Amino acid sequence: MPLAELQLAIRMLQDREAPWLDGWRRRVMPRLPQHARMVLSLVPAVGWAPTFLGPAKADTRSRTPKKTTLLPPTRKS
Repeated sequence: MPLAELQLAIRMLQDREAPWLDGWRRRVMPRLPQHARMVLSLVPAVGWAPTFLGPAKADTRSRTPKKTTLLPPTRKS
């Protein structure tokens, strides 16, 4: 679930209604490299975010096909 944790951290970095995180934000934001800051634009502080960043829904697994392995046909001797 690292991407879900990343999404939560991004939201907390952007959430100005959480004053108890101000010190953390002041320490973290200046240390983020420019390429890491691009990720901030993927996740808004509130509202919808891309679903590939969050955990799967509970019923998703039942609808996904099972992993299959293709085997070559057996040879008859």
